[in-house]
Amino acid sequence: MTDFSVGDLAQLFLLKRQNASLKTQIGELSTEVTTGMASDMTRHLSGDFAPLASLTASLAQLDGYSSVNVEAGMMAEAMQTALDTIDGQADALASTLLTAGIGGAAVQLDRVGFEAQQSFRTAMSALNTRFGDRSLFAGQITDGPAVADADVVLADLSTLTSGMLTVTEVTDALDAYFADGGSFDTTVYQGGATLADLQISSDETARLDIRAIDPAIKQTLKGLAMGALLTQGTLLGGNGVAQSALAQKAGESLLASRTDRAQLAAHLGIIQARIGDADTRNQAQITALKIAQSQIVSVDQYEAASKLQSAQTQLEALYMITARMAQLSLTDYLR
Repeated sequence: MTDFSVGDLAQLFLLKRQNASLKTQIGELSTEVTTGMASDMTRHLSGDFAPLASLTASLAQLDGYSSVNVEAGMMAEAMQTALDTIDGQADALASTLLTAGIGGAAVQLDRVGFEAQQSFRTAMSALNTRFGDRSLFAGQITDGPAVADADVVLADLSTLTSGMLTVTEVTDALDAYFADGGSFDTTVYQGGATLADLQISSDETARLDIRAIDPAIKQTLKGLAMGALLTQGTLLGGNGVAQSALAQKAGESLLASRTDRAQLAAHLGIIQARIGDADTRNQAQITALKIAQSQIVSVDQYEAASKLQSAQTQLEALYMITARMAQLSLTDYLR
């Protein structure tokens, strides 16, 4: 029988391949020991990526809901601040108007009227509050103001009530102006229809549906505007008694709308709570899914460390064999 042996060159080639393989293995195991995750996911999952893909898709969807909820929550908070501003202006002015309505002198009525003008401007400015590039009270038309400039509205109302001699005429004119479908809705309001529902979770929606034409808001603006007209000395033919009566009406209107303002703020508060609760549930789901995802892609770090130590030992032995072969000579071979 003839014996065949592998030549030195072939042996060195095989050792080189084994060296490269061990280095690759050590690199992968080092990654697994450090991260706790499989370095070769295809081999780790035996080619079945379906469960991991499903988890990844669910996490992406929940991350999307989370982004929507954060933005919606901040928008709702900004809207609540604006409503608080309007309510504060109305409450502060109501008592002043009622006091002036009790036989207020012309100078006092004019001063109260000026204060009402400022309150009306502040309220209108609050309705034009923006969050980023979105107008909050303009419905679907978010790229512009929700309402026209306050001074333009006051000028319109001044013209509208010019020449009127009774309180009833003035209040009727303002009622029509701020009524549903009236001039405020068709001319002053610059926005659009109510915003569409926001998907805040897989099975829940929320709608930030408060617009500048909400009845509670318009009722408040009407009371403020009514007081603002008192700056005109010729209003109601300059009749001080009638002007005092109008101040009384304005204060009563603001008091009457207080409940509606509170209900509007409460409605928004309920929406805020729904958004917050949905986000809490979403975050809990994200945590659970991330744990499941980690379990799928993770490896036993203790086992990986043992394999790493074994591979390193093999590599060291391979270096010793390679070094010994490199020192061989014909004399050594023939000896």
